[in-house]
Amino acid sequence: RFLKQYISQNSRIKFDIDKVAFLMTVQRLIQPVSKLQTYYRKNKYFGFEEDIDLNQLYRGLDILAQIKGDLELYLYHKNRDLFNMVVDAVFYDVTTFYFESIKQDDLSDFGFSKDNKVNEVQVVMGMLVDKEGRPVGYELFPGDTVDSKTMIEIL
Repeated sequence: RFLKQYISQNSRIKFDIDKVAFLMTVQRLIQPVSKLQTYYRKNKYFGFEEDIDLNQLYRGLDILAQIKGDLELYLYHKNRDLFNMVVDAVFYDVTTFYFESIKQDDLSDFGFSKDNKVNEVQVVMGMLVDKEGRPVGYELFPGDTVDSKTMIEIL
């Protein structure tokens, strides 16, 4: 419901963003694959037979990226209420994700690879979790960002 309300107030989207986000979430939980594979496998799940096309999956990612902050805040409040979550301490970790590519852009860049992938671009992700291990928030940084430079921004 949050997505539909937010989108109806801020955009002219012509597809069911809730259904698209749900499909991507279900696929990620069951077996993480690309969006193309998610599209090919959509008929495995009830209700996704014909009404989601591949462009909607990619467009859905753009929409989710645009509302990331509001969505994280909404989910934080829902989890706080549902689990009586108290965030009196958080844990922070930084990791890298590499790509089978050498093409640099605003986010993908060469940097210190924790996977020893020195000839491939990567992005850096910093994530906060509560003391129970539940996500509180995350940020993506360019691949050449040093871990120690990420904490202030995410806090």
